[in-house]
Amino acid sequence: MLLLPLLLVWRRVIHRQITLTTHAAVLMMLVSIIITNYNYGDFLAQAIDSALGQTWPDKEVIVVDDGSTDQSADVIESYGNSITAVFKGNEGQCSAANAGFEISRGDIVIFLDSDDYLMEGAVSALAGPIVEDPSVSKCQGYLMAISSAGTPTGQTIPKRLSPSGDYRDKALLNGPDTCRFAYTSGNAWPRWFLEQVMPLPVPKIKRMGVDGYLNAVSTLFGRTVSVNQIVAAYRIHGSNQGPVSTIFTEESLRQRANLIEMTQDHFLRWARRLEYTVSPDDMKRWGKGWRHSLLNYSLNAMAESPQRISFAELVMSPFHSCHTNTLRALYLSASLSILWLLPYSAGLELARWMLKLPRPAS
Repeated sequence: MLLLPLLLVWRRVIHRQITLTTHAAVLMMLVSIIITNYNYGDFLAQAIDSALGQTWPDKEVIVVDDGSTDQSADVIESYGNSITAVFKGNEGQCSAANAGFEISRGDIVIFLDSDDYLMEGAVSALAGPIVEDPSVSKCQGYLMAISSAGTPTGQTIPKRLSPSGDYRDKALLNGPDTCRFAYTSGNAWPRWFLEQVMPLPVPKIKRMGVDGYLNAVSTLFGRTVSVNQIVAAYRIHGSNQGPVSTIFTEESLRQRANLIEMTQDHFLRWARRLEYTVSPDDMKRWGKGWRHSLLNYSLNAMAESPQRISFAELVMSPFHSCHTNTLRALYLSASLSILWLLPYSAGLELARWMLKLPRPAS
């Protein structure tokens, strides 16, 4: 009669031992936090402190300075042996990330922009799902938008992350923006994925960032995990050039269009390298969302181009957007119908409002 209770107790002991052993193995995994910096000496110390302050027990902090001409070198050198410092010539963020990854040793890697900073517990939140599931190619969390002075704006980036899941088939069908993602500082990557896709291309357009390349292709390699937690602060100021910072000028919109095209080309090259089938019809769907169509409309209007986007293409574009539900698509389609009928001057103002982009400073 005593045998059954003894077996139950023994099972609990074994289960607890396995749980403790697994937890210990998780904590033993090395996380590399690679901070890329160019002339952000005013913000750099906060980024480094946020990385060093993470409670994850086994971590390394690597700071790569990409040819700064401000006080960044003094800031970096003040940390001594608590960080690994790399000084190189200015070639852009992707080149800096490549240099940091080359000397890193972590099983999991976080690339942190030097004008951003990690929130308390960010590494634990982002690294945990990768350790628990070997099929995860990316774990992402929300970014809290802050001003140059560090004041929260009340905005999160993105407004809503895509749910956790495998987006491989959807991405091949709808393109690299199928999954709503966080910017660079809000992601963690397993080393097995990075070893396949790095070094990253060093683009002539230096504003093509680490997130543009890695987010574009991570869905082709494994599952995406989204954690419902703010993991980093994203600083909005005059020098950074994310979509949040885009202004409504032809130069700014052209740059945004070029980045979208580069991201799609990068995705297509990797899809073919991995021997996925991508038909011409599938590729035509990429970039057919309403924001992309509105971007093309605006550029054509600003350049007074005779190649005006067709009424059908513009008005139907909301129904091709993978993140837009039917009710919102109907509302957007009606708005775009009105926009297309307006003269360019009024149409551009409505386009600016729909894209939620600021006017250029006067």
